[in-house]
Amino acid sequence: MKSGIIIAVIIGVIGLGVIAYSLGTEEFGSQEMINVPSENESVPEGKNLSINLKESIGVEANP
Repeated sequence: MKSGIIIAVIIGVIGLGVIAYSLGTEEFGSQEMINVPSENESVPEGKNLSINLKESIGVEANP
């Protein structure tokens, strides 16, 4: 019973991450934790946050 709850929580967290990435919102993850690279200042801020979100969860991000 406990393993099913743990799996459901993991799936929920992954689902929220996918939704946050697809929307490109700034509400998920505080800006203190996410450092926007200074070399990509010309890129819209939402895209930088999405790239950093992908890097933080271990997915390769190509700008």
